[in-house]
Amino acid sequence: MPFYVPLGARGLVLHVGGLITRGFGALVYWLGARRRPKPTLVPLVIPRDS
Repeated sequence: MPFYVPLGARGLVLHVGGLITRGFGALVYWLGARRRPKPTLVPLVIPRDS
């Protein structure tokens, strides 16, 4: 990659911060998904115009 700039220790901090952020995001998503009600299958009724 021609525009690569080595970050050194800052790159490691950035990487660890990204992992922590992803972990918290996954946890929040998982907790939110657990609280959602299960979808029920409701038959679709389309009224007919006579």
